[in-house]
Amino acid sequence: MRAIIGDIPAGGFTPDKDALYTVGYFSGADLADLEPEKFNKYLMSEGLEHALETRRAAGKENTRGLEYYSRCAKSIIKSGNGKDTTALSAIIGYPLEIIPLNNPYALGEDKTLNIRVLFNSKPISNLAVFAFNSAAPEKQQRTATNADGEARIAVLSSGTWLIKAVHIYEIDNPNADWESFWASLTFRL
Repeated sequence: MRAIIGDIPAGGFTPDKDALYTVGYFSGADLADLEPEKFNKYLMSEGLEHALETRRAAGKENTRGLEYYSRCAKSIIKSGNGKDTTALSAIIGYPLEIIPLNNPYALGEDKTLNIRVLFNSKPISNLAVFAFNSAAPEKQQRTATNADGEARIAVLSSGTWLIKAVHIYEIDNPNADWESFWASLTFRL
């Protein structure tokens, strides 16, 4: 189902079988204009230290942070027994996308969810990935993708999980110095 701007709720669907469904949302680019201290703090909190180092090296750490950002959100929804898992590893084609490599609803004894992160359809390495359960957001995990764009997340409790990653890079644009993509993957156990 496609939503129209202003719809409340923004979208919905009715499952037609016992399956896992992948639902996505892409925001398109918005412009953020942040004061220097706030922009630098955001870079640190999202694992984007390389961008802060670039700002410092260019003598721009005390300038406003002008950034185009886009959201690339996905949710995995289980209907019934979730027997059909075809949609689990669906690649929607977002600029930055998190793909589960195993079923979060059927984790083994080690409770590890393996993911791959793609940027422009290719694995991205050394990207910070964060994960937490909404019941305990203070217990946030941080890891990084390997050379194959893969990372492992410990899913140790039930509840709603959020896995997220941000990729940022400099751009040559009169309105902004940076462009970022914010990928997320959610599911509820």
